[in-house]
Parts: sequence; C-alpha cells; structure tokens
Amino acid sequence: MNRNIWDYIGRRVLWALLTVFGITIINFAVIYLVPVNPAQVIAGIHAPHQTVLNIERALGLTQPIWVQYGIFLWHLLHLNLGYSYFAHRPVMQMIGQALPNTMRLGVAALVAELLIGVTVGYIAAFHSPGFLDRFLSIAAIGGMSVPNYWLGTMFIYLFAYRFPIFPLYGQGWANLVLPALTIGITGAAWYMRLLRTEILEIVHANYVRTARAKGVSERRVAIRHVTRNALIPVITLAGMDLAGLLSGVVIIETVFGWPGIGLMTWTAVQNLDIPTIMGVVLVASSLIVLFNLVVDVLYAFLDPRIRYD
Repeated sequence: MNRNIWDYIGRRVLWALLTVFGITIINFAVIYLVPVNPAQVIAGIHAPHQTVLNIERALGLTQPIWVQYGIFLWHLLHLNLGYSYFAHRPVMQMIGQALPNTMRLGVAALVAELLIGVTVGYIAAFHSPGFLDRFLSIAAIGGMSVPNYWLGTMFIYLFAYRFPIFPLYGQGWANLVLPALTIGITGAAWYMRLLRTEILEIVHANYVRTARAKGVSERRVAIRHVTRNALIPVITLAGMDLAGLLSGVVIIETVFGWPGIGLMTWTAVQNLDIPTIMGVVLVASSLIVLFNLVVDVLYAFLDPRIRYD
C-alpha cells in the first residue's frame, strides 16, 4: 500500500474514534431520558422508598448526568463497561462470552448468503433475458418478502421437530445450520438482485466492448472485467452485513435460543439492564465503524481506478 492509503487510513481511524465518542454521548443521553427508574425495577414495585434510594446511591444514579457520563467514560477507557444489574457480572465478560457465538452464527450466515446470492445472481445475469432469469428473479422477490422469524419457525418445526434432522437445542455446529440458512435465504435475495443488476450494466460498458474487440476470450472478459467490477458493491454490502450480523441478530437468536449478543440484548431490554444495553450498543457501533473502514480499504485492491489522494 502506498503512502496515500496510509494517510487515508489514519484519517478514517480518527473519524472512527470521533464517531464512537459521539455514539457514547447519544447512547448515554437516550438511556438517561428513559422514563423508568432502574433502581425501582431492581427493588421491585412494592419496595420501600428508602430501599430504592439506597440502590440509586449504590448505582450512582443520584449524581448529575455529566458526572455519571464522566465516570462512564473513565471506566470505558479501562475497558470496563460496568456490571449487569441482573446478572451481577461484568458486562465486558458477558459480551466476551456471547460474542464468539454470534460471530460463529454471523460468519455462517454470511457464507450462506454469498454462496446462494452470488451463485444465483451470476446464473440469472448470464441467462438474461430468459425463463431462468425471470424465475430466479421472482424467487428472489419471494425471498425478500418472507419474514425470517416465520421462516426460522418453519425450519424448526420441519427439520428439528417433525423430521429431526437437526438438533433443537445446543451450541454445536449442527445447531448453526438452520439459523444460518434462515438468514442466508432471506439475505441472499439482496445479493442476487444487486449482482445481477451490476453484471447487466457492466456487460454493456465501453471497456468490456473494447476487451472483446481486442480478441479477449469471453471467459476472461466475464471473470476479469465483468465479475471483478460487479463484486465491488457486493463487497460493500457484505461488509456492512457482517457488521450487522456480528452486532447481534436479535430475532434469529431469540427464535433459535442461540446464546449470542442478540439474545443477551433482548434479555437486557426486558429487564432494563442499562449497563448491558449500553455495552452492547457500543460494541455493535464499534464493529460497524471498523467494518466500514475495512471495506473502504479493500476497494483499492478490487478496483485499481480508486485512489486515496
């Protein structure tokens, strides 16, 4: 990589840090404005006022908001996201245990999305116009329309209960198949439509016609000139998609009981576990910012026309 790219990375890292800092402010302000007292939730509805007040003092909730935010930032600099109100464990430890499970599910789901979406999109594009292209396009629209919670429930009923091909419970690799396919089938439709559209636009580009005029074989044109350029927006979508998946797929993890970030977030919201909610939001936003940076840098390798001047 040349110096321009390193300069670009430095600027992006700086902006990423500022972005995360801004997210901490918004996150803290929104949580502070929630019209529910966490101390009251912890103590119970019928708890005496003095008990609630003691809990508020123990949690530091009686201090001004800027003091609470300052303490939060100081702890954050030491990688301390606080303690869960209900699990009574460090939030960082809880995220550290749940994140690997979400990473396994996210990577498996992204692989399923790309394998299905890119393959089907490639076939549809090079058979356009035609019956196969129309059929696959209609199937993709159907895939976009199916709610993944319904599809996941049907998968559990058919392939884990009615026909017990896959296990209902557990954290093994066999348990990844159904949730990964649930996300993969619904997500693959977007990749299919995107790649098909990009290929159909690129095959009529001037540089593709020039390559054919020079006698370049159709296979080389399809691979080097068409596919390589068509994959650039796919890489962008995949990077953002993976960041979202690693941030926690709340619905899918809840439906399948997968012990990841998403299920932990859902439990924290139900219990108004503020430290856990804030910790998950920070980790999720940091992952999205990080993958944005990685995708932008990958552009330089996928398309030599892109320069970071």
